[in-house]
Amino acid sequence: VDNNAAFVLNKGQIKEVDIATDAVYIKSSKGIYAYQVCGLWNTNGNEMGSALLPSISCTGSKRVSFTRHLNKRYFVQIMAQRKTLGQFAMYNASNVEQLTFSAYINDFNNWKKVVPSDKGIADDVWYTIMIPMSSSPFSISTGTYSIANTTGLFHLSALDENGGSMSYGYFSSYSSVKIEGPSQTC
Repeated sequence: VDNNAAFVLNKGQIKEVDIATDAVYIKSSKGIYAYQVCGLWNTNGNEMGSALLPSISCTGSKRVSFTRHLNKRYFVQIMAQRKTLGQFAMYNASNVEQLTFSAYINDFNNWKKVVPSDKGIADDVWYTIMIPMSSSPFSISTGTYSIANTTGLFHLSALDENGGSMSYGYFSSYSSVKIEGPSQTC
């Protein structure tokens, strides 16, 4: 995990890892499941949500839609490779681009590098951005929105406070494409 902690797990074992940053990089020599539990502290107590995370190898989406139900705290996190940065847009339910959001997300300075994904080709390095969609200048009203990328795949999660509870979802394609033949590509 992030080149800081290495451990061996046998079949059926689990390992709990606290995440103190916006993203962690997990590498394994065999197939594993990564299950994230996160939460928000509010006046009604600490509320939790969880999701099974996809592999970043050959997975992701070009467009992801999500809905904000209440006017409470709402966060969106996006993870994408450097080669796709600068090509994002956010749209409302009427397919009108939300320009303030699009300008922010396409500013490279707002992204953080996911360490240690910075091995090899610079364009393949993963970056993440956390956007508080319930505070200025990105305060969005309730409704359905979508985020799209014109050049590549990305992953998106949403954390939604909804009264005495919260919702967390990972909205990204978990499937990968495998091509049989002389070469295999994503």
